[in-house]
Amino acid sequence: MKVVLFRHGETEWNGARRLQGQQNLSLSEVGRSQVAAAASLVQRLTPDMVVASPLARASESAVELGYPEFHVEHRLAERCL
Repeated sequence: MKVVLFRHGETEWNGARRLQGQQNLSLSEVGRSQVAAAASLVQRLTPDMVVASPLARASESAVELGYPEFHVEHRLAERCL
């Protein structure tokens, strides 16, 4: 089994160096560009399953990577700060 870890793209709060915890923030334009730049590499790795946290930034990243059919795992959500 091969495990590939991909952190979500940047949010506005990431760019401002703010902790976001479980705030349900979407990707920024920079974040969408980051994910788009990585999409071909991730697709070449041919994952059998994609798992994301329920937070918008992770879900959007999975979709932007080309995997709209992903599994949601609530235990992957960031800590509540």
